[in-house]
Amino acid sequence: MRLMGGEPLLNPDFMEYLRIARRYFPRSHICLVTNGTLGDRLRPHTAELAALRINVTKSEYHITGDAIDYTEHHEKGQLYNISLDPTGSQNKDMAFHRCDIRQNEWYYFMDGRFYPCCIAGTIQDFWKYFGLDWNIKRDDMSIDIFTHTAEEIEAFLHQPIELCRYCDTMYRQLSYAPFSLSEKKIEEWTV
Repeated sequence: MRLMGGEPLLNPDFMEYLRIARRYFPRSHICLVTNGTLGDRLRPHTAELAALRINVTKSEYHITGDAIDYTEHHEKGQLYNISLDPTGSQNKDMAFHRCDIRQNEWYYFMDGRFYPCCIAGTIQDFWKYFGLDWNIKRDDMSIDIFTHTAEEIEAFLHQPIELCRYCDTMYRQLSYAPFSLSEKKIEEWTV
């Protein structure tokens, strides 16, 4: 389980979320993913983080300035390429089986619903910003934990969804976008 951003250390109650995660998932690998700019907020909690068996991982972003002094020791790289195909012309079964997000089981959980990936969980923000409607309903991209069994949820997370038609997973695995500030253009997200 990864607790991540935005930046999770912006939340003043981040430790309470970690305690709850550990309480309900006692045998899970739990990781807090941070960009490191607020690393000082972790220092008072290091003993408890160890006791809770919470791993802390720093995202590898190109950060300049004095925000974190230890970033200089990390490779300054490139960003992951989302590679959306706005035509929806991808074979959803092939896209699903090639998907590195799915293979890593990076599920997304929000408002009592599990999404098979972070793209499905956040695509509505993308649609809203760029004025798009791919006519895919929330129920076609996610499953409600209050009305389905654990077996149904597990089965849902391991099958292609309609949104898979819009992911060029082959391109995503072969390319990275160069790091830069966003110009807020759709071409930054699409192939």
